[in-house]
Amino acid sequence: TDSDCVVEERWLAGLVDRLRQGDVQFVGGAVESPPPRNLAERAYVGTSRIGRAGWQNRSMVGCNMAFRRDVALRYRFDESLNYYCDEDELEWRLRQAGYAGALVPDARVTHQHHQTLHSYFRQAWRQGRGAARFWYKRGIYVGRDLVFGFLSLAALPLGLLDARLLIVAA
Repeated sequence: TDSDCVVEERWLAGLVDRLRQGDVQFVGGAVESPPPRNLAERAYVGTSRIGRAGWQNRSMVGCNMAFRRDVALRYRFDESLNYYCDEDELEWRLRQAGYAGALVPDARVTHQHHQTLHSYFRQAWRQGRGAARFWYKRGIYVGRDLVFGFLSLAALPLGLLDARLLIVAA
C-alpha cells in the first residue's frame, strides 16, 4: 500500500486469505477515495478504481496489492516506468507468463489524495508520461486518447451545419 492510504481492519487478512487459496499468484483490493474538499480532489475521485468495469481487465492498483513471495522475487517493477503504470505493466507481464490474479473487493484502502490544482496537473502530467511509456513498451503507438481526439476534430465541421451538432465533437 502507499503511505497516504488508510487500510481497513481486515485488509491484509483479505489479501492473504485469497492468495492462500492457491489458484492465484497476485491479488489487488478495492481503492476508495475520501469525499473531495476542492475542485482538484473532485476531478481525481475514482481514478484508482478497479474491478468496477469488465473492460478494465486488471486486478491490481499500486496502493493495494500483494504477490506470492516467489513471484515477487522473480518479477520486479520496471524501473523505467518510475511514475505510474508500473503496476499495470507488471500485471501485464505476469499474465503473459501464465500467472493468474484476482480482485479482492473486501480488502479496501482509502487513498487520501490531498490535492491542489497544481498538484493535480503535475500528477496528470506524470500519469500521462507513464501511460505513454507503458503503451510504447507494449508496441501500441497510438493510444485510445489520440484516436478519440482525432475523431472529435474530424467531427468539428458538423458544427458548420448546425451548432447543436458540436455535441458530437464534444
